[in-house]
Amino acid sequence: MRLFHGYENAEIKRPTVLTLGVFDGLHLGHQLVMRTVVERARAAGAVPTVITFDPHPRAILHPESAPPHLQTLDQKIESFDALGVEQSIVINFTRDFARVSAAEFLRDVVHERLQAKEVYLGRGFAFGRNREGDIGLL
Repeated sequence: MRLFHGYENAEIKRPTVLTLGVFDGLHLGHQLVMRTVVERARAAGAVPTVITFDPHPRAILHPESAPPHLQTLDQKIESFDALGVEQSIVINFTRDFARVSAAEFLRDVVHERLQAKEVYLGRGFAFGRNREGDIGLL
């Protein structure tokens, strides 16, 4: 497992198949997404990659409703590794990061930086400023 703190620090040598999310607790739905990423990456000759956020976005944007952690970051990364993910990128979630538009994130991070061939999201996941990005935008 290759672990990068910040997408700017990720040494991407091959295209990726990607998922992104908080993934705290890694329930069965999360596991299905991870398995799909791993299978599709192998079929495409790409690297199965996860982007996760630390701290939880709600801890920054709405601290009064932030959920308690079910796993430490280290436990989460170990879970990704056990499911066959080869690269994890931990993004430090800040108010500045929260202002990045979904289109900018897709262009600069997902496509240009991470060379994503395919992206898989869990049901209801949204990203970008004001949660403006979703599976439809992809």
